[in-house]
Amino acid sequence: MRLHHGGRVVRTRDDSVKFEKMSEQLLIFGESPTLTQLLEEVKVKLGWNDVDFIQIQGVIDVGSANGPCIKRLLPISSELEWNHYKAVVLASEVRSLDLVVSKDSLDKRHFTNDMKQIMNDIFHEKSTTTTRSQWIKGKRGRSSTLGNS
Repeated sequence: MRLHHGGRVVRTRDDSVKFEKMSEQLLIFGESPTLTQLLEEVKVKLGWNDVDFIQIQGVIDVGSANGPCIKRLLPISSELEWNHYKAVVLASEVRSLDLVVSKDSLDKRHFTNDMKQIMNDIFHEKSTTTTRSQWIKGKRGRSSTLGNS
């Protein structure tokens, strides 16, 4: 899975998006992560320890290998949207989980109760060490695979 962060997203003339001056990081999971697990890993990987809110947008390639490649961004703010995004990518010609992530403060955003709960769990109540070790031992919540919603 690729994370794009920093820089900016620019809309092109063909209504696609391109990334300007963005950094790229790779994340690897042993199995398909939940949204909570993903957010925790993003926080750890990018060193965003003081962040209240992480905005996630999934990149979807809607073109084809034989035609123009058009990229769209899909906001992801709940476990259901995360599972739908993974299913769309799995069914597409280009099967790559690419995410644009940015950080912000809770008081600047209005978002779903699911995301508020996930953010509170990650950033205010649970330690990174405990959460990550629980995942490694397979004792944290139910896990899903890329193909299951």
